[in-house]
Amino acid sequence: MEACAPVPPEPADNASVPDHYQAILSELKKLNNPERNWAKTLKVFAITLVLFAAAGWVRYSDPVFLGMLVGVLFFHELGHFVAMRIFGYRNVRMFFIPLFGAAVSGRCFQPSGWKKAVVSLMGPFPGIVVGTVLLAPQLCGHPPQWILELCFDLLSINLFNLLPLLPFDGGRYLHAILFCRNRWLEAAFRLVASLLLGLLAWKLNSIVLGVVAYIMVGSTIASYRVSNIAHRLRGHLPKPDPKSDEIPPQAAMLIIDEIRAHLPQLKTDARIATTALNIYEEATTRPPSWIASVGLLILYPLVFLLPLAPWVVAIRREPALVQEWLVQVDHDRYAKRVSAASKAEVRSDIAPIEHRLPALGHLKWVQWTSEKMTRDSRFSPPERPAYRLRGYAQLGIEKIKEFSTYPWQPAGPEFRPTMPIPIMTKWYWSQPFTNNCKPGGSPGDLFFERRSGVVYFDIQVE
Repeated sequence: MEACAPVPPEPADNASVPDHYQAILSELKKLNNPERNWAKTLKVFAITLVLFAAAGWVRYSDPVFLGMLVGVLFFHELGHFVAMRIFGYRNVRMFFIPLFGAAVSGRCFQPSGWKKAVVSLMGPFPGIVVGTVLLAPQLCGHPPQWILELCFDLLSINLFNLLPLLPFDGGRYLHAILFCRNRWLEAAFRLVASLLLGLLAWKLNSIVLGVVAYIMVGSTIASYRVSNIAHRLRGHLPKPDPKSDEIPPQAAMLIIDEIRAHLPQLKTDARIATTALNIYEEATTRPPSWIASVGLLILYPLVFLLPLAPWVVAIRREPALVQEWLVQVDHDRYAKRVSAASKAEVRSDIAPIEHRLPALGHLKWVQWTSEKMTRDSRFSPPERPAYRLRGYAQLGIEKIKEFSTYPWQPAGPEFRPTMPIPIMTKWYWSQPFTNNCKPGGSPGDLFFERRSGVVYFDIQVE
C-alpha cells in the first residue's frame, strides 16, 4: 500500500500560508465561491442556447425539429439540475454546448456514491417515462405526426444517453456504482469506453462523437494520474465544513503538493486549482454500499426495458403499422433536411408516382426528386426529354404481403440510396419484381426494404 505524504499543519490564517500556495488558494476560493448572480447565470444560459440553436439551424434547417430538440434537451438537463439541488450541490448551472447538447455543472464535497448515481440517472429517466406515457395510448390508433416525433425524440435521445459509455449518463452511472472503487478498474473502463465511443462515432459517421472519443483517449493517462492521487489521499483528508463551500486549506495544500509532484504538465494556477477541486471531490466521495449497488445495477436495465412494453403490445397487434410509423418519423425529417440542403426539390405528391408505377398500388406516402436528363442520353433524344425519378414510396399493407412472395436477394454493396434513411438498412432486389413494377422498356431499378414495406425507385421516364 502506498504511503501518504505527511499532512502539513493546519494554518491558523492566511498569513501563515506559505507564499507558493497563496495564488492557487486564491484561485480555489474563486472557483468555490463564484459570483452568485442569477442575471449572469441566465445570460450564460441564453447565450449558449442561441449558439446551440444557430449551429443546429445550419446543420438541420428544420425549425420544428430544432425546437423539439431544444425542448427535450432542456427537460433532460432539468432532471439533473433538480436532483443536484435536492442533494445539496453548490454552484449548479445549466448551459448548452453547440453541436453536442447541453450540460449541468455543480460541486458537492463528500457526496454519497448513490447520490451521484441518482443525479446521473435523473437526466434520462424522466424523459423515458414521459415518452413512454405519451406514446402508449397512441399505439392503438393513428397518432398525429408531431406526437410520434416528440416521443421518438424523448426516447431516442434519453436511451442513447443511458449507454454505458463515458461521458454519457449511463457511463457516469456505472462509474459512480462500480468503477470508482479501484483506480485500475476506472482507467480500464475509461479506455474501453473511449474506444467503443470511437467505434460508435465511426458507425454513425459522427464527427462530434469522434472528436469526443479522441479527446477521451488522449486524456486517459492524465485521468488515471488524477484518480491515483485521489485514491492515495482518500481517508487522509480533513472533512469539509458543511456550512462552507471551500476546501480546507490543510487539504488544499496537500493536494497541491501531489499535483506538482505527479502532474508537472499543469503550469498555471487556474489549472492546478481546477484539478485540485476534482481530486478533492473524488477523494471525499463514498462509494455506495454493496446492497445499494446491487439495487442500482438492477434498476439500470429496467429503465431500458420500460419503453419496450407498449411497443411489444403494439407490434403483436399491428406490426406493419408500427414499422410504418417508425419509417415515417425518420423519413419525413430526413426529407426536410434534404429539401433544404439540396438544389433539387424533394416532392411528396403521390399522384405522379402512382401514375408511373401503378403496380405498387395505393401508396401511403412518397418522397422523390426529378432530374432532367442531358441531351446526349441514349434515353433522351433532344426532341423527347426524359426525367430521372428517384425516391421512396411506402406501400399499403396488402401490397407488402403480396410482394413478400417474390424471390428476394440482398442488394449488393454498390447500392447506395441518394437519400439514405438510417432506420432502413436492409434492402433487397428481385428481377421479377422490377420487371413487373417499373414502366416497360425504361431503364432503372426498384429495391424493397422488407421490414418497413418501402420501395426505393430509380427510373427514367419520358
